[in-house]
Amino acid sequence: MKTILKLLLLLFLSTTSLMAAPSPNYQFNDFATLPVLYNGRVQPLDTLARQSLLSIQEKTSVKRDDTTISPAQWLLDMFTHSSAAYDDKLFKIDYIDLKTELGLDKKDKYFSYNELKENIIEIEKKGRAIAQVDSENRSYYQNNLYHLYQKVSLFLAMQNAFLPFHDINLEQYTSNYEYSVKEGLKAFNKYNAGDTLTQKEANFLVGFNSNFKFHSKLAKNSVLYLFPNQQDDSINWNNTGSELLSLLDPNQTLHPLLKQYAAVFSAYSKQDATAFNTGLMQMKAELATIQDLNKTLKLETQFHRLNPFYKAMILYIIAFVIALFFYMSNNRYLYRIASSATYIAFALHSYGLIARMLIQNRPPVTNLYSSAIFVGWFAIIISMLQDKYFKNKPKRQRIFDTGCKKKEFSELTIEFALIEPHLFEIFESVLNEMG
Repeated sequence: MKTILKLLLLLFLSTTSLMAAPSPNYQFNDFATLPVLYNGRVQPLDTLARQSLLSIQEKTSVKRDDTTISPAQWLLDMFTHSSAAYDDKLFKIDYIDLKTELGLDKKDKYFSYNELKENIIEIEKKGRAIAQVDSENRSYYQNNLYHLYQKVSLFLAMQNAFLPFHDINLEQYTSNYEYSVKEGLKAFNKYNAGDTLTQKEANFLVGFNSNFKFHSKLAKNSVLYLFPNQQDDSINWNNTGSELLSLLDPNQTLHPLLKQYAAVFSAYSKQDATAFNTGLMQMKAELATIQDLNKTLKLETQFHRLNPFYKAMILYIIAFVIALFFYMSNNRYLYRIASSATYIAFALHSYGLIARMLIQNRPPVTNLYSSAIFVGWFAIIISMLQDKYFKNKPKRQRIFDTGCKKKEFSELTIEFALIEPHLFEIFESVLNEMG
């Protein structure tokens, strides 16, 4: 029996829910561990991709041409303006009136950016207007349109993290800009000194002014800070626009990571897996020079791939069902299976709690989400202690053990639901009515 349980455990843990199989050529897993500062927290690109997909399509798997791609590959396609990313059916729209207004097929539930692009300007215009209306006073139509506006805004934020142009190569753009900004600065200084400019110098000055406006806008609007700069004991993060603006100082050079990102994107566009993987190795070597940056990034990526809370929830369900059959048949074999499943689930549950504490550097209970996880974890401890105490007592005295498993399943079901934005609103409204 122990052999069977070990095999089942190995099989269970070897499968990662909602994860695509890694490519045998491109090291998307290495790309997933690269850091980004987003919403005030340093996190791996894997987390950014997953949370963005959850917000946009309410699940983390991306189906493309009858295959499933990883969240990291999807984000890479967004950064590089891959045509496939524009055709991914990510935007979930349920409201029929909104589908009719946007000229969409009423039978479909998910839509691509290409299907929405003719209405993007109108969606953004109406979304900004609805944002000024108090959430309690919005109609059902306004809520649906505003949620779509938020999804489109997030999609565009990911897409425009480097450059908002789909037909410009980032590597070529940065190389050309490094040269033009030097010539533009010379022309700018000459013009300020009152000297007459040649036609070539005048062209450089016009381009210099245009680039300054564009990069200033990019620095203001970009929400992804991908370039860390070590300064004494602290790390300052810049986005793409800020890094390009830094070249206005003649003593500054382009951030090595920006050049490496550009090289990796070019390799990916050319389908050169070797150059892609080499570029990632260079990026990781560059990031290794920054103190205390990579401490939890790998742990956080592994945490998402393992998905311990989801797996624990499934095992708790299995233990609960098997325990019910045990109480009906009094078969000790079923009891041992249920107990083993509970212990394995508890180990996964504990790993998840500890990993979250290390990743977030916070205590286990900080909000409704973490409270549900922790309360369920504590309930299962009581369950196991009770089971140990009443192990040789009559069946009826161990009914509490099954009740705790049921409670644990309920707690983790709430926890799993809370990561879905639309379900969070449902739980929040119910809890507010109860409180």
